[in-house]
Amino acid sequence: MGLTVGIYAYEQGYHNGNGLSAGLEGLSITVDVLMEKGSILRELQSPSHSVKVSLGRMSSTPADAYPFDPSRASASLRLVEGENALLERDFVLVAKDDGLDNPRALLEVHSTVPGQRALMATLVPQFSLPPAQPEIVFVIDRSGSMSDKIVTLQEALRIFLKSLPIGITLNICSFGSSFTFLWPTSRVYDASSLNDALHFVSTISANMGGTEMQSAVVAAVTNRLKGKDLEVILLTDGQIFNQQQLFNFVPTSAADNTARLFSLAIGDAASHSLVEGIARAGNGFSQSVIEYEELDSKVIRMLKGALIPHIFDYTLEVQYDGKDDDFEAVDTDEPMSDSETEVAAETPEASPQTTVQQPISFFDTSLKGSDAEFGSRQQADDKNVPNMLPPRALQAPYKIPSLYPFIRTTVYLLLDPRSSHRTP
Repeated sequence: MGLTVGIYAYEQGYHNGNGLSAGLEGLSITVDVLMEKGSILRELQSPSHSVKVSLGRMSSTPADAYPFDPSRASASLRLVEGENALLERDFVLVAKDDGLDNPRALLEVHSTVPGQRALMATLVPQFSLPPAQPEIVFVIDRSGSMSDKIVTLQEALRIFLKSLPIGITLNICSFGSSFTFLWPTSRVYDASSLNDALHFVSTISANMGGTEMQSAVVAAVTNRLKGKDLEVILLTDGQIFNQQQLFNFVPTSAADNTARLFSLAIGDAASHSLVEGIARAGNGFSQSVIEYEELDSKVIRMLKGALIPHIFDYTLEVQYDGKDDDFEAVDTDEPMSDSETEVAAETPEASPQTTVQQPISFFDTSLKGSDAEFGSRQQADDKNVPNMLPPRALQAPYKIPSLYPFIRTTVYLLLDPRSSHRTP
């Protein structure tokens, strides 16, 4: 199993003539990898830059240290003027370790605050479900910035299209300054529609102007077929100015759990906040492919995720050793008080006698300082608010994201101090 770490490209500041950021000349990056005892790091490499790798030791390890430790490694990159290893693109480091995909939980105790503990649970799901037959819409970026990435886009689309199962429906939406669909409505995937789609992919170019992504995503969602789950797969290299508006729309489209959005970032300068934000808000996941990187595994992984049936409302439960006798149960179904019962009983049998309505004065000179009196009464009422017990755990993210095969999911918990003497 591989673990990928990225340092995103430097996006601000002025650049000198050779493309190297003025503040980055002579910059060095060192990444130390320390796995748990017993782990064996099989490989440490960077598909984006040339790095110096040391297995069995970290940068802080003394030169004469012995013996070799297979759970440690270090990679270093130095950016100097005149070399090609510039931080104008993402720095990606991949570590491969036996057993890295096994589920595990780590418990940390606060060093100074008594009873405060944090728990991290992480796993790479491995499961297989019968594939669904949804509607899949590929939303592809054909803006001017894609001119040097069209070949990668075409290759990714061909892998997607040739790997689709028979029986689903599909469409392709191209966008730039405007958007257009390959077909007015999605077509059933068969030999004819596959040939038409592949022919279309061979003709696409970066000739659609700017990057108006939101209108294309909105159109893909609103133009969907009735009665089918929708999977939107976005392929882009871009950045947009109004990404927050798009983030606001995506959750509403996925709110009924019948639509999901996935995003594939293409190229070295793709906006990670954009593609990751769209996927997170759309209950999908994101992947990134850089220049000269193998596409097959990431594209197939994303397609498999899109074909997983829609599963939601995951819950995470923490179980402790021993019994729960030390926890206090709170009964939320408390009976009404005697006074409440009496009022409820007397209301239907109210006296039929006519009562004389007294006139209401909206300027009563006898009232003084009514605002202060109201405030004091409000404070008195606040004292009667019941004392609520804190939850047994605070979870982040509050809503567990959708689980997909071979896509890592991590959840964090702050545990209740009342359970500090128990082992989860």
